[in-house]
Amino acid sequence: MASPVLRLRQPLVRFVLCLTVANVLSIGFGASHW
Repeated sequence: MASPVLRLRQPLVRFVLCLTVANVLSIGFGASHW
């Protein structure tokens, strides 16, 4: 029961993690540029 749920949730978690990392990186670059 937990297997399919994890399989479904993993890509979503990875996507959110990448999105947050990209957001932090972009904010950091913007702060360094300003």
